[in-house]
Amino acid sequence: MNSQHKILYVSNPFYLDYDLPLIRYLRRETDLYYFLDLSPLSSCATILKIENYSGTARILDGKTYNITEKFDDLPESKTFIINRKTNKPSVLNFFLQFRLARLIRKINPDIIHFNTDFTHNYFLLNFLLRKTVICTVHDPIPHSDDDTFKEAFKRKFFYRFVRNFIILNSQQHAEFINRYNLYKRNVFISSLGIYDYLLADNSLEVLSRLHSSRTSLQMIMFGRINKYKGINYLLPAFESIVSKYPDVKLIIAGKGDVEFGNNGRPGNVQFLNHYIENEELSELIASSDFVVCPYTDATQSGVIMTAFAFCKPVIATDVGGLRTFVEDGITGLLIEPGNTCRLEEAIEKFILDPPLLNKLSKNIFDKYHAGESSWKSIARATMDIYNKL
Repeated sequence: MNSQHKILYVSNPFYLDYDLPLIRYLRRETDLYYFLDLSPLSSCATILKIENYSGTARILDGKTYNITEKFDDLPESKTFIINRKTNKPSVLNFFLQFRLARLIRKINPDIIHFNTDFTHNYFLLNFLLRKTVICTVHDPIPHSDDDTFKEAFKRKFFYRFVRNFIILNSQQHAEFINRYNLYKRNVFISSLGIYDYLLADNSLEVLSRLHSSRTSLQMIMFGRINKYKGINYLLPAFESIVSKYPDVKLIIAGKGDVEFGNNGRPGNVQFLNHYIENEELSELIASSDFVVCPYTDATQSGVIMTAFAFCKPVIATDVGGLRTFVEDGITGLLIEPGNTCRLEEAIEKFILDPPLLNKLSKNIFDKYHAGESSWKSIARATMDIYNKL
């Protein structure tokens, strides 16, 4: 694809950690315009924190809130903010689509790529613009907390207005097509790359922080704490680990409601139940030896891709599309979900075999920083999808 092809890329702050490295490479080969959809709900999400958010419904330029100043990968003159008073259906959001359509007509893109839910805030554009549209669906099969009749109805209705889709793991490809009655030729498979926004150092320097031969290891579970994250399996497993290895530590970092059950919180657990700033999270991951993701259901995981940015091996459950990224014995350890004993065994394996941690770290670097799953490769595959459209 050459620079004459125009791509209009629409996303929201919840996916900003995914957008930035992908856009870094797409901008080299395309004429890319970036639209960030902001609402009060998303003004403080993932790596974005806006303290002076204004709820006026309008289209703003990328300099607003210092967005393009904070994120060098966003093109200054081609970044726009869809500023909403609310993300819910409203008269203001309905008419905002007309303003958006007017601006998009001026840009005249070849393809509109939605890296966000295609719902009530966009469906009118389908009739106003008549452009080729593709939508990346990050959770092709909703999490158990979100898998409701309302969510299913909403998706089935609004997916009628999108012909082409990208999902980010191959495991859920067939199920996604069957669930929403889609054509196989219109559903493309891409992948996640490492979420490298937290890296203050060169990735080679990160890799050089290898695991020493010791039993005093530190593991971390981070991200928003939800029921499906499996913390109720991790805590008893860790309690048993501490009884054998009293120097091992566990950090649980993230906002959410957590119940520790009748036994309370096990020893050696540091629980940071608040919004974790980027600098703090970076230090926590860098100082940990591996990451634990004992999820009971999942699609793919930004937590895993952030861990891989630091070349940290991951213990994960074999749910959703996680095995696409956590390859057992290669980039981490894969266990069955809901099994406290298997989780304990996996943790103990890392404690007793520091050279294994070193080996997995190097594998992660070779594949995700420099190899077939690097952002350069993912961007090239994305451009191939654009060409097919």
